[in-house]
Parts: sequence; structure tokens; C-alpha cells
Amino acid sequence: MILVVSTLHEPSVNRVVRHLEDRGAPWARINTEEFPLLRAGRIALGGAEPHGVLDTPRGAVDTRAVTAVWMRRASRPAVPRRFSAKDKAFVADEANAFLNGFLDLVSGRFVNPREAERRARKIPQLELARRCGLSVPRTLVTNDADAVRAFAAAACGPVVFKPLAGVGSNGHDFARDLGDRFGEAVEVEPQSPSADPDAPAELVFSQILTPERAAHLDALRYAPAIFQDYVEKAFDVRVTYVAGRVFACRIHSQEADDTAVDFRRMALRERIEDVGHALFEPPVPLREGIERFMQAAGLVFGCLDFVETPDGAFVFLEVNPSGQWLWVEQLTGAPISEAVADALCS
Repeated sequence: MILVVSTLHEPSVNRVVRHLEDRGAPWARINTEEFPLLRAGRIALGGAEPHGVLDTPRGAVDTRAVTAVWMRRASRPAVPRRFSAKDKAFVADEANAFLNGFLDLVSGRFVNPREAERRARKIPQLELARRCGLSVPRTLVTNDADAVRAFAAAACGPVVFKPLAGVGSNGHDFARDLGDRFGEAVEVEPQSPSADPDAPAELVFSQILTPERAAHLDALRYAPAIFQDYVEKAFDVRVTYVAGRVFACRIHSQEADDTAVDFRRMALRERIEDVGHALFEPPVPLREGIERFMQAAGLVFGCLDFVETPDGAFVFLEVNPSGQWLWVEQLTGAPISEAVADALCS
């Protein structure tokens, strides 16, 4: 039995479970918004074999039968609107505690192990990448405007800045879709207090520290940020790593101004396919460095971002242990979802 832990709006799950079904592998999915309001769970302790049982749309799942867990995404549970803010927080905490306790009783493989995913934060992963032989840009994380000015003065070229946690300030959070799912009497906490399902996306992308932006550095006192030497690009590179398999894709981000600094801006386009994507075989030193890094991080799956410089060097930017990859598969034909299914079935 393969258990998928996800959210209601995660399109990659459908692609992977089709491959599981092709292999005849039994699977079940729990959407974290639905527990505990729509799904019941039971954990029995004190007997000969402690175990948990969780109801899913495909039937009850017993921890003793689970051979693998795909930790895809998680969200806060749906709760009645009439609950107070304190009661909503209590429900969310209790639901999270139950699901963690349930998963603690699973002895099968996790993609990814939960503790490894929690450790994969931006600051330690940069140092780990450096220790594993990957090139990383000179970096400063701070809320000290004077430190940034000194950092920029010592730079050989432009400096780029980006958020530390990488959370957008607004954007579509599926509030209306979730309302259709649960009804008007129930709500799911939005991604941000100001989220409006009809508002245009307001995402925080990487940006060059221009003189105009540097004039506002004193605002750092309200929130720290990451500052790095800007690395000249030939391509952005997205590497999807799945249990030892490496799918490397060059993104032709330098062919347009809007994607030159941060290729993720292509998500704001009507046609993402207008940005060139091409699979390539990574050089052996890069592949070996990725393998060392992922093993050291304890990650089975991850989406790694690199810059490929005009002289062919590769500079590590970050790894997202639950990153998106479906668009790469759709544009290039890379069999990533099949590789995820293989990792869960192995």
C-alpha cells in the first residue's frame, strides 16, 4: 500500500498515481484539508502491535500495510466558520499532531523523510552544497542595511536579493474552490491573511539590487532577506532528482527580459511553453556533486536550481524538497512522474 499525503489542488499526484495503477500498486490519498472534518482516523496503542488506521476515499489505510509514503504537500484543515480563531488553531494543531503520530507508526519508505525535509532550509543547504563540492554564490543573509551596502561595495558585479522563506504575499489560494468542496459553513485558512482568490498574483521574485532599490534598504529592519552576487547566465537549470535519477533541464531564460533574472516569472505569462526548455545530460562532476548533496541532505526527491554560466560552469542556488516539476515533464517529456512511481514501488 502506497499512501499519498497531499492537498486537494496538487496536479502532479494524478500523473503519478496513473503510473502506480499501471504497475498494479495499491494506493490511497489523504488530502490534509479533509482531516479531521471529512476523514476519521484511529491510533491504537498498548497492544502487541501499535498501529493507526486512516479513512480515505479509497478505503481505510492501516499503517501496518503501508510500504511507502509520498509526502507531496500539506495544508491546514478545513474547519467550521463559526469556530473562534483560538478553536481553529486548536483544531489545526490537533490534526497535525494526529497525522504526525499516524505517520510515525509507518515503517515503509518516505519520499521524502519528514525530518530531512524540515532540515532543508535555505541557509544550511547552501553551506551543505559547498561542502559537497558544488559552487555557490557569495551570500549574505541580514536585516542590516549597512552590511548590505558593504557587501554590494565588495561585489565584482550586480547583487541580487530574494526572500528568505520564499513566501508570496498574495495570490490565488483556491479559497473559492475549497468553498465549493466543503460548503459555505466551512473554511480553510488562506495562504495569507489578505489572500483574495480574484486578485492577481503578487509573488516575490529575485531582483537586482539597483540604486533605486538600494535607497530603500533601511526597510530591512522589518524583515531580513538573502543577498547574493549575481551570476551571469547562459541558462537557468532545473534539476529534478528522484532516488538517484537526475533529470536536468536547461531553461532558456536569457532570451527575454522578463525571465532573465528569475525564470519563475514565466508563470505570469499566458504561454509558458514560449520559454525554451531542453533536457541535457549533466557533466559527471555536476551529477556526482548532486548525488553527494542529496545523500548528505537525506532527500530522496528534490528540485534543484542552478545557473549555467556562459563558460559552462554550474552554480547552485537552492533545492526545494517538494518543488514543482510537472511543467518540465509536460514540455520535455522527461519521465519524472514515472521515476516517482518507481521510487515509491521499489
